Amino acid sequence: NTVGPAPAAAIDVMRPGNIVYVAPVVADATTPEQTGGWRLAQMPNVAGAIVSLRARDGAVLALAGGFDFYQSSFNRATQAERQPGSSLKPFIFTAALEKGFTPATTISGAPIVIEDAVLEDEWRPEDYSKKFFGPTRLRRALALSLNLVSVRLLRATGPAYTADYMARFGFDPRTLPRNLSLALGTGSATPMQMVRAYAVYANGGYAVEPYFITRVEDARGKVLEQANPPIACLECGNLEPRAVPAAQAAAAPTPVAAPRVLSPEINFLMTSMMQDVIRDGTGGAAKVLGRRDLAGKTGTTNEYRDAWFSGFNSDLVTTAWIGFDQPASLGRGE
Repeated sequence: NTVGPAPAAAIDVMRPGNIVYVAPVVADATTPEQTGGWRLAQMPNVAGAIVSLRARDGAVLALAGGFDFYQSSFNRATQAERQPGSSLKPFIFTAALEKGFTPATTISGAPIVIEDAVLEDEWRPEDYSKKFFGPTRLRRALALSLNLVSVRLLRATGPAYTADYMARFGFDPRTLPRNLSLALGTGSATPMQMVRAYAVYANGGYAVEPYFITRVEDARGKVLEQANPPIACLECGNLEPRAVPAAQAAAAPTPVAAPRVLSPEINFLMTSMMQDVIRDGTGGAAKVLGRRDLAGKTGTTNEYRDAWFSGFNSDLVTTAWIGFDQPASLGRGE
């Protein structure tokens, strides 16, 4: 939980006889003036995963399940079930909008003590900042990821209703807690499950299925298998069969429609609220990209054991996770 002073010389961090990893210094966007020499490196103990989907049909465009396959073949993008933390809050808020709440609805962020035999005799949730807020609009509460507002919101809508509602995003309601801890992102999900869920917001409200392989051809180019995933917004009239050579176009399957699981109105409101997460909330670091089309939500679990971010625009949706394979704190503020 502490960071020491920056080393001024190699002797500050090592001694003669130490065995160290080094990497050549190469100029990049952050250090264009540097070239030549060596930089200290290390094999990380911390693990991570990232997966990106094409929002309209779920095509997997990028996936990394860890630092090095030969170090560990465990694919964290598809196999690591971890607590999503606050990155689960958009689904809590979406369920509330379906119940008649709006982004302008105000809910108290004052301290709360809940007696619940399942959670413990007395449960005192608190916010990341350790501060307390008065009546707060839902839009602002999501941007700042306020736990106390989320708990009260879930209490108003009902944990059982919300857990069942989240099935439309691909979650299994049987694995979700049916108590108020759901507001803080308890339960478990893989990065692939999270990115699939956020794809609903990215593509306008449709449920898509992630897939890896577009088609399989033989040595002569004959298509042996062709993926035909459901596509969002088929009725828009601008979708065409998969991009295949003309000789194979006749064999290309007719596109099928993905089911709509979220109304255009609620999808618009939730996307707008998650854009505020970037503009003026916990996801403000993404502003370094200089873009105006980004929306998303951060997620942090108890004791900084997991760090999440799911972000999207209308074309691409990505989820990233960082944590230790054996859950442990990443350190205060990480």
